[in-house]
Formats: sequence, structure tokens, C-alpha cells
Amino acid sequence: MSEVTVVIGARQIGQAIARRVSAGKHVLLADLRQANAEAAAGVLANAGFDASTVTVDVSSRESVHALAEAAAARGDVTGVIHAAGVSQSGHRLGALTPEQDTVRWGKRGARVNTTSPGIIITPLARDELTGPRGEGYRRMIEFSPAGRAGTPDEVGTVGALLMGPEGAFITVRSGSTPSPGPASLVAERRRGSLHTRSAQRLAFPRRRANPVHHRRPRP
Repeated sequence: MSEVTVVIGARQIGQAIARRVSAGKHVLLADLRQANAEAAAGVLANAGFDASTVTVDVSSRESVHALAEAAAARGDVTGVIHAAGVSQSGHRLGALTPEQDTVRWGKRGARVNTTSPGIIITPLARDELTGPRGEGYRRMIEFSPAGRAGTPDEVGTVGALLMGPEGAFITVRSGSTPSPGPASLVAERRRGSLHTRSAQRLAFPRRRANPVHHRRPRP
């Protein structure tokens, strides 16, 4: 059975992380807009990845459950990347509580990590930079230690660390780049356990073999 990486939000950041962690795996691209998912699938297919698409509305529990079913039907879900973009001036979902998610997923052998990548140059960021909040965004870039905006590939590097074996001890970690900004999420799973990195709540039920549960001893 194929291993599956699920990407929620099939744009630049989600693709950048997926390319680093999905070699030899099937990539399921989920987006509110089917056209976005299909465009991303074409890019990944041309780069040698096996990809398929599905639509999802992360504000709908039923839609997320349907995504989980679709992913499970394609194989063993070993990674979840939640990179659905939310504009600072647009609608926002409820805040993630990493500690709660860590306890819940920890019982299934999971790790939960978020990243707060700051201002990353994507079409969404470009809209913000040229919109009513543009001056504030440009000031954040100007006063950040790096003095510039980031790129999706730089976020992809952090995501690959969190989802890979080098980051196996990291959990409930908010990895920040020099600029402040909204959080995003990633998930990765070893054989027998699910590792999740996400910026929003995601209930991804697993029906496969019992995961390995790694717990630290109580003091």
C-alpha cells in the first residue's frame, strides 16, 4: 500500500514542504478551490511526484472527515501538511491549542508542531503588500532581523526538519522566522505513528495498525 502525504492548501508553501518529504509517496492535494489543487498537481507531476486532488473546506467538520476518508482510501497516511492560507485581514478560524492537540495525538504516537513563518512571498502576501494593510506589512519586513520577506522554499526546509527523522524529538514547537505572522501547520508520521504539524485544528482519524506511543517518563 502506498504512503500518502496530505497537503491542505495546495499553494506555494504546501508544495514546498511536500516536495521535500514526499519522494516515493502519493501526494493528495486538498484545497477549497479545485483549480488550485489541479494546478499544484500538474506542477508536482512534472517534477516526478504521484499526485491527486480533492476539494476541502477546513471550516466544515464534514468536509474534513470526507478528506480523511479520501486520504485513507489512497494508502497509509504518513504526513499531513496544513498550509491553507488565511489573510490577516480575512476570515480566521479558532486558535490552535498545541498542548491539547499534543495530548490527543500523543496517544497515537504523534508529534504536533506549528510554524509562524512571518511574511512569505506568495500571491496571498503580494495581495496584502499592495492592499490596505500594505504599509504595515512593509514595516514588519523593514524591522525584521533578516530585513526581507521569506520564500516558500525556506519554510519548506523547516517543515522537512519537523517532519523528518532529525526532528523526531521536537513536539509542540512553534518555529519562527525573523518576521511575525500567522501560523501554519505540518504533520509527518513514522511507520506505526503519525507526526503532525499544523496551524489549525485537524481531526485526522486513523484506522490502521496501532501506532507506537512515545511518552516521556513522569518526573
